[in-house]
Parts: sequence; structure tokens; C-alpha cells
Amino acid sequence: MKWTSTELHIENLIPGVLIGVSAIILCPKLKCLSSVLYNQIAKGLLVVAGCYALGLLSNLVSRAALDWLSERYTRARVFEVFAHSDRESLVRYFQKIDGRFRSDLDWEIKKRGLLGPNRLNLGYRYCVAQWNAIYRAALRNTSRIEEVDRRRSQGRLVRNLFSPALLGVFLVTNGDTSMSVVVSVFSIFLCGSAMLFFYSYAELQNFQEALDIGRHQERVTQAGKRVSSHK
Repeated sequence: MKWTSTELHIENLIPGVLIGVSAIILCPKLKCLSSVLYNQIAKGLLVVAGCYALGLLSNLVSRAALDWLSERYTRARVFEVFAHSDRESLVRYFQKIDGRFRSDLDWEIKKRGLLGPNRLNLGYRYCVAQWNAIYRAALRNTSRIEEVDRRRSQGRLVRNLFSPALLGVFLVTNGDTSMSVVVSVFSIFLCGSAMLFFYSYAELQNFQEALDIGRHQERVTQAGKRVSSHK
């Protein structure tokens, strides 16, 4: 067997840790090692298993919340303000090079309720639909997906810290008075808004990296074609 990676698979670790705890509890021979050693191992394994289980649940909640909010609200705002390219020119660009872009954009338009009598509504929801389709097209058309994935890990880190950050703010600001409740709610809102902005900005960096790589590869391909045509 050839080892090519030492990546830790949490979904395999959690059952293994729980089974190990059960084995220590059920096996009489292990209990005879030492009561102190047994208690320390059992407690340590239970703490590790509990932390991984809570972390996995927290990541799922954070992903559901931030992905939903970013896709519908902040991604389009951040891209519209900070992107280095104009949205309409990017729509024309991906319509030309990506065969799936048109159907993806149509699906986004349909999902946002912009068909039928609302088809002329070219407001914010149409902007959201375009940026979502552009973002996915840029990720599809990059030639160095591993390099972009490394960038995307920054966004995943921000996303995974969402729930712990909100919980930490709650623990710091929580109190017994009514004013403490107001301060706690306001602080949680500010923290959540900041995390959402940082997550959408990380998506922007992923998009810019994928777009730059894709355009560079296109220029290299076109240069190769011109050289071939001159021979």
C-alpha cells in the first residue's frame, strides 16, 4: 500500500474513538491496568470524541448559515464593490467560453423568481443571480484547481469559526440585566455580520484567483494557436 496523504478523516475518527472508549469500559483486562490510568484514558477519549462531534455539528450549522446568507445577500454586494472586473463584461465572457453558464444563469434567475411578469426586474436579485453564476463559472474554468482549493481553505476556516465566535461573544456579554441582553444580542449581530463579510470577501479572493488563472490559460492557448497557424 502506498501512502500519498496523511489527511485526517474526522468521519472515521469519531466512530473509532467511541468504539475505543467502549472497549476500555467493556474489557476487564484493560480495567486491570490501573484505575488512575483507566480513568484518565477514558476521560481523555470521551473529551476528544465529544469535541470532534460538537465540531462536526458546528461546521454543518455554520456552513448552512453562511452559505445561505452569502449566496443570497453579501456575495453579490462584496463582488460588486471589490471585484476587479465589470459584471456585465464577465457575463459576456463566460457566455463565450463556458457552455454551462447560460443554463446556470437561467436556473439562478428562475430560483430568484425573475421569470414571467417579473422578468424586467433588473434590480438586486438579478445582480445576485448573475454573480452566483459568474462565481461558479470561474471555479469551473480554472486549470489549477488545487491552487484555488488552497485559497478556499481560508474561507472554510472563517466559516468553521462562525458558531464558536458567536458563542464566545454570547459568553463574554451575557449577564442578568435587561441591558446585558440588549448588549449581547447587538454584539452577536455585529460579530455575525463581520464573519459574513469576511466569508464573502474570502469567496471574492477565490473568484479572483480562479479568474486570473483561467484568463492566463486562455491567453497561453490562443498564443499557441497563433504560433501553430504561422507554421
